[in-house]
Formats: sequence, structure tokens, C-alpha cells
Amino acid sequence: MPWASGAHLLERVKLEADPDMALRLSQFGARNSLKLGHDPLEFIRLLRRLGFGHLELLCEPGLAYPRELSASARRELRAALEETNLELTLHAPFRDINLASLNPLIREASARQLQECLELAHDLGARRIVVHPGDLPRDYPEGWLPKAREGLCAALRPVCDRAEELGITLGIENLSRKGNRRLVQTAEEHLALLAELGPNCKATFDVGHAHTFGLDVLRYLEEVLPRLMEVHLHDNDGTGDQHLPLGAGTIDFPGLFRLLSVKDYQGPLILEVNSQADLERSRDYLLRFI
Repeated sequence: MPWASGAHLLERVKLEADPDMALRLSQFGARNSLKLGHDPLEFIRLLRRLGFGHLELLCEPGLAYPRELSASARRELRAALEETNLELTLHAPFRDINLASLNPLIREASARQLQECLELAHDLGARRIVVHPGDLPRDYPEGWLPKAREGLCAALRPVCDRAEELGITLGIENLSRKGNRRLVQTAEEHLALLAELGPNCKATFDVGHAHTFGLDVLRYLEEVLPRLMEVHLHDNDGTGDQHLPLGAGTIDFPGLFRLLSVKDYQGPLILEVNSQADLERSRDYLLRFI
């Protein structure tokens, strides 16, 4: 079955584009999920039909888990990506994973999962991997956060070294407000962690996650821009991590797009929504501004 080109959508963007906006639809993409699409090849077809240029694959069991992808499946997936010119990012697993765990056995197992993602990225030709930095159980007081960060850095340093050997960048993501204590809640914490880990680790800025803390998302974005690898896009009303389509919550996306344009951001912008309908709605929202 031939791959859909999406060329008509790119032309539509050209016709409707704000002359002050430098962003392109080809900079945008989406992350797969059990709700949105679990077959990577089908998801590739969907993204090309919608005119996107990026794909993010979540490396969880049932999606794109390294131990479930045989050598032949990896070759088929890489061929599909090359045929469609979609640029790939991998998102490391985060269910039951905690790179900052105070338990060294959990940290070691979490780091091993990440090492396997590095080898998958190498096989598929991906140059970026998004990583969740983990958290501290809420039963522990804030005074334990430095110890959790110390464990996180110890777990990540060998992974960073191997990633550099393979030409892969790690993007450390800020997480949403939830029960446990997050290690990256602010731009200052984000940049401090990146300084500890070195130049091959950059920031993945999740706009929806930052909004759950009531932060000024534009200020956060501007501060991490010099170390920015990727942006995650989804909306919410500030009360929780709802992963709504763009425009359905209270995030200032027009302002965010203007800032990215002014700063000439050239990296991926990945939509993280819960259904194909929400993905199409978000794409239509984008076309009003870019």
C-alpha cells in the first residue's frame, strides 16, 4: 500500500500561514500510545496522511518495546521511516521505571531498560531519546531530594557516555504535578540537572506538565531554549495532566508558537493526545497559527 504524501496539507499551511511564524507543519509530529495507535507502521501512515514530519515511539510493552522488536521488525520499521522521511524520536519507558529510586536495584534495572532503548535507537536510525528523570516517593521529606538526584545522575552517566558513542542525544523531560516529589519541576532545576549530566543531555520541555504546576510556560521555555532538544504539546486546565487537544485547555499556545518562531527553533514539536480525533483536532488548530 503506497504511503500518503500529505503534500496537500503542506500547501494548505503555506496558504494560511502567519507571515510572522517561522514554524512548519513538518516540525510537528505525535507520540504513539495504546489509546492513539499501537502498531508503529499504521501510526507512520497516519502521521504522513496528516502531513507531519516527526514520529515519537514510546518504548513500552505492546508499543515499541525493544525486547518485542525482532531484527526483521526493526529493519521493516526503519525502511518505512526512510520511505516516508519521518524523523524518529524514541521515548524511553516510564511505567514501573524510576531512574532516581533510592533503591539501587530499581535504578540499575531502570538504567538497563534505557541502555536497550539506545541500541534500538541505533538500529532504527533515531538520534533522540526522551527520558523521564524519575521521582521521590511522597513519604520522604524534601530533604531526600538531593540523594535522589545523586542516584539519578549516577544511573544516567554511563547511559550518556554510550549515547554519545552512538551519536544519540538524551532529552530529560519535566514531569507533571502528581503525588510523588518530582525531580524536575522548574526551569532552574531542569538546567541544573543538565549541567550535572553534560552536553549530550538536553531538555525535553513538556508544556502541559509545566502548566500543572501553575508555571509561566513561556518563561520556562525561554530559559531552557539554549539546551532544548524537543517540545511536547498537549493542553489542560491547570488542575491535572489531562492531555487534551490543543486549544481545549488554558495554555497560551499562540504565544508559545510566536516565541519559538522568534527564537528560530528548528527542533521537533510532538503532540501527545489521547485519540486520532484529538490528533486531527490539534492539527487543525495548528493550521490557524503556523
